[in-house]
Amino acid sequence: MKWRDREYDVEIRQEIDVASLAEPEAGELEEAEETGQLAGNGMYQDLSGLGLDDLQATLARENEVIARLSAAEDLEAAAEAFDDERAERPTPAEELWGLDIGVAAATVALSVLGATPVASCNAGGFGGVHQSGHPYVAAFIPADQADALVMLAREADVGVRTGSDGLVRVYGRSDLALVRFAEVVLSRLREAQLRIRLQPPDGS
Repeated sequence: MKWRDREYDVEIRQEIDVASLAEPEAGELEEAEETGQLAGNGMYQDLSGLGLDDLQATLARENEVIARLSAAEDLEAAAEAFDDERAERPTPAEELWGLDIGVAAATVALSVLGATPVASCNAGGFGGVHQSGHPYVAAFIPADQADALVMLAREADVGVRTGSDGLVRVYGRSDLALVRFAEVVLSRLREAQLRIRLQPPDGS
């Protein structure tokens, strides 16, 4: 079966309840690094503190893999072949940090924005059986980033909301929605970086 960009039946909401945001408890993240368990995710890995170069490399690689899968006659076989290659890749970005295709760059984008990604799923949009009904990334986010994240979600036409667990979920109604979100984040952060560089020194 060939790949096609699927549409998911999910309402797009773009609001974050700052008062309901959860924060990791003291020592919780350190323990999660050792156990691989955090907020219900039994395959947690620490992807906090990543930078713009990580985002750019991950996004480029993800788009490359998606192009490869979209051209394949057998999506499942092509996806399995990519999974088999992951361990041989020289950098984490090249193997998409072990994340699902379609949500990897979005996960890194949230990290660059100061969030702590907790879980993600591509809903099986690029092969395999997955538990979620739509693509998403869940993360702890700093309260002072809430407004910026809502603005970015609106520009990318993706959803963002606070769950009952206090985690923020960025989600999409198509397989490529969160790739688009990552592209918007990269573009806006590059623009901000350029503006800072072009500002004259104080007192000039």
